Amino acid sequence: MGLVSVLAGVAMAIGPPLAYADQYVSICRKHDSRGFSLDVTGILIVANVTRCIYWLGEPRTRLSAVSPG
Repeated sequence: MGLVSVLAGVAMAIGPPLAYADQYVSICRKHDSRGFSLDVTGILIVANVTRCIYWLGEPRTRLSAVSPG
């Protein structure tokens, strides 16, 4: 595996939890959960589940089963 592949894999593993970091810091700083957005949580869950489905097994087979035509 090349350096770019390794860096891309690390970025994909670390990136999604970092999206929560801003909200976590806001909640800790204010001691109030009004800054927590369920929309962001939902979007991240859908994105991560989609990523897992894509990368498990054969990506081309998975995509051709989902896309029309």
